[in-house]
Amino acid sequence: MGINVMSQVIVESPYGGQIAELQSFASQQRDGRQLKKALAVKLLYQGYKHEAVVQILDVSMGSLTNWKTSYESEGLAGFKPKHQGRKSYLR
Repeated sequence: MGINVMSQVIVESPYGGQIAELQSFASQQRDGRQLKKALAVKLLYQGYKHEAVVQILDVSMGSLTNWKTSYESEGLAGFKPKHQGRKSYLR
């Protein structure tokens, strides 16, 4: 038994500025991982429930919560990957 995403009622959000910022970021973003994070947070700010966003984007609840927390504390920079990678051993 899945969640009926289409029956969700969207109401006016108090996050208008953030939604516009996230939409602009998403329209310019080429990295799919950062795009997915921005869209997830945007959907939450538009009034979608966490469970619906998890189902729509096929992500975990923990990831969704982390992305929202990162955005709220760091802004758009919170979507950038945190890993630095490692040096090549083929030098």
